Parts: sequence; structure tokens; C-alpha cells
Amino acid sequence: IPTDRNRIQDVLTRVLPGQFGYLESRLHGDWLVGDAPSVADFAIASNLVTYRYLGFDIYAERYPRLAAHFGRTLAQPAFREALSRERAAVDSMGLDRSWHVQDR
Repeated sequence: IPTDRNRIQDVLTRVLPGQFGYLESRLHGDWLVGDAPSVADFAIASNLVTYRYLGFDIYAERYPRLAAHFGRTLAQPAFREALSRERAAVDSMGLDRSWHVQDR
């Protein structure tokens, strides 16, 4: 299936700001719900991982709470282990891992 570059541009310029803006507005503490990481935090971060693997930016200057939340979630031992375990598959697909803190 060929890539629809117009659709990608529409998502990046119209859809993404609304979604990231919503998440930014819901993050008032370290975690989305409560005072400890939950499945909600891992679900958001999992989607952002895929987004980053594809080479897209989170726009930390525009969405600082979302970017900080992503960093906190990435730092969780279970999440780090999951990223480590998928490394071979990610590398075999040629995805962007340059944003991985653990790879720096």
C-alpha cells in the first residue's frame, strides 16, 4: 500500500495537536491517574514509542508535560525492559532508536 503523504501531513498538522493538547491538559502530576504509574501511563507511552520509532517528534517545547511524562514512563524498569526486548525487531525494521535515553 503506498504511503498517503497528504494524509500524514493532515494528521501531523490537524489531528496530532488536538490529541497531544488533550493529553497535555490532563497531566497535572507525575502520572495520569494517581500517584504511581498505571496501565494508562504505559498505554500513552507505548503509542508515543511507536510514533518516535517512525521518526516523529513529541514537540517537548509545545507539550512539556507530555514530554516529561513520556520520559518518566520510559525510565520505569518494566518499560525499559520491554524496549530492550524489542530492540532486535526494531533494528531489523530500521526504525529510529536515536531518542532512546538508554542508548545514549
